[in-house]
Amino acid sequence: MVIALIAIMQLGGRVLLLNTMASRPQPPDPAAREDARLLIVDQEFLG
Repeated sequence: MVIALIAIMQLGGRVLLLNTMASRPQPPDPAAREDARLLIVDQEFLG
């Protein structure tokens, strides 16, 4: 995860960190609002 974040920032991308304590419906909303083109998810948070 950290390596992916560093690589994205080095390439000039914007990183949007989502609240991992949020309910399931939250992630698509901020991602859509910020026009995210890629989501990286840690399997630990998939349930």
